[in-house]
Amino acid sequence: MKRPTQLPDCRFTPDGPPDVYASSITAADVAAMEAFLAARLDEVSIRYRPTAPETRIAQSLYEAVGYQLDLLKDTLAVSKPETLKERLDLWNGLMQALEPWRGTPGHDDERWRLISWTDEAAPARARRRAAQRQRQR
Repeated sequence: MKRPTQLPDCRFTPDGPPDVYASSITAADVAAMEAFLAARLDEVSIRYRPTAPETRIAQSLYEAVGYQLDLLKDTLAVSKPETLKERLDLWNGLMQALEPWRGTPGHDDERWRLISWTDEAAPARARRRAAQRQRQR
């Protein structure tokens, strides 16, 4: 897919604090993102007629992101390793979608960042695996 012109103040989502994990994502996080995006859609709806291309693209993006938010919500009830990995991937995808809004009112710049780990034990597991690979060489 052809990428549109980059916004001048848009950059890659920074990594979040090292103590934020997929296991720490909550329903409140999802609700905050939904509210933020709904408010952006409302702004477009006020500015443009319902059939305008701007309204249609905003609605399309809202629906696509809304689907991801629904999938993320579905992962919150289960904390199995594969579900945490899915939650991490969905979260990071949403962070990319929210990136153009970084630094604007309502965007949670501190919380809405990329995460690297599924849970608190994941960094230690990764270090153990790396050490085992080094010993096997």
